[in-house]
Amino acid sequence: MSTPVEDRLRARIAAEGPLPVEDVMAEANAAYYARGTAIGAAGDFITAPEISQVFGEVVGLWTAVVWQLLGMPKPVSLVECGPGRGTLMADALRALAPVPAFREALEVHLVETSPALREVQCATLGDAVTAWHDGLETLPDRPLLLIANEFLDALPVRQYVRVGAAWHLRRVDVDADGAFRFVTGEPVAADDLDPRVRARAPDGAIAEVCPAARDRRGRRGPPGGGPGRCRRVHRLRPRGLGGRRHTAGGATSCATSCPSGSWHRGPDGPCGFSGIG
Repeated sequence: MSTPVEDRLRARIAAEGPLPVEDVMAEANAAYYARGTAIGAAGDFITAPEISQVFGEVVGLWTAVVWQLLGMPKPVSLVECGPGRGTLMADALRALAPVPAFREALEVHLVETSPALREVQCATLGDAVTAWHDGLETLPDRPLLLIANEFLDALPVRQYVRVGAAWHLRRVDVDADGAFRFVTGEPVAADDLDPRVRARAPDGAIAEVCPAARDRRGRRGPPGGGPGRCRRVHRLRPRGLGGRRHTAGGATSCATSCPSGSWHRGPDGPCGFSGIG
């Protein structure tokens, strides 16, 4: 039996033709997190804040120290992207009791697109939340401290396939039985890949970038400029590297949040690193 998101994707493919991988991932992500039940011991996965309150408390104390280093601006926005069930933010705020001046200066802003998760966050945090946002663009024009725990690796990726000397966009189609399958699309410049990846990847290689992660990485401060700091929490471990190669640079690097692109041989799976937590 098909799910509603599968039906929507098949309808789009029938109307538009094969879809880019990032479009399919965006549809799937929206449907998955809209349920509001993916995170936690009863869900599909847990992250560090759900394991121990110490994680969120340490992050909260880090924000207090950075606020002091920034000159203790008032007001200041404490922003979390992808706050899940609100556990990290609740622990962070509790840890700020010894720093009442910071607690009084801050406003909590959550970047969350799932209505179901917003309800859970509201139940967890209550009136501690000043506002919810669909993206960074609507954040107040003031100094900010931004937290993003296991966030970038949940964003959609754009994939390319090397065919001879050219790069082609990788797309998703349906076969005669209605099953989804990857297909090689039109040739493209792929100029958002790292030049080293474009030059060295062998025939048949699959490379990917995450435009949404790159856009968010570019935001070093509040929308209008001024002081700000970002703490992206993401741990990596090797996973069966085999003949695969990871060429991404930067502190946060994995298949779905790679700033400069990664490539691997063959059609199966992403590059050989994954975030855990």
